[in-house]
Amino acid sequence: MDFTGPIWLRTSKGRGHKAYKAFVSVFVCFSSRAVHLEVVSDYSADAFLAAFRRSVARRGVCQAIYSDCGTNFVGADSQLKALF
Repeated sequence: MDFTGPIWLRTSKGRGHKAYKAFVSVFVCFSSRAVHLEVVSDYSADAFLAAFRRSVARRGVCQAIYSDCGTNFVGADSQLKALF
């Protein structure tokens, strides 16, 4: 898994509406080569865990997760270890 972006999102068109910076979380299954994309609001560990919960709800529980050592992934790992 990894993040890509930033991308700019707008809630609606028109004058006075702001664009918000968002990121895309990319989940790749090594056995089936399925790619799952989730929109994430920011780089925080809580936003990543919300995207991870949405991907697990759709694709199922993973046996192993591989990522780089980004601060949001390390924070999410410590939160998951404290939970389990």
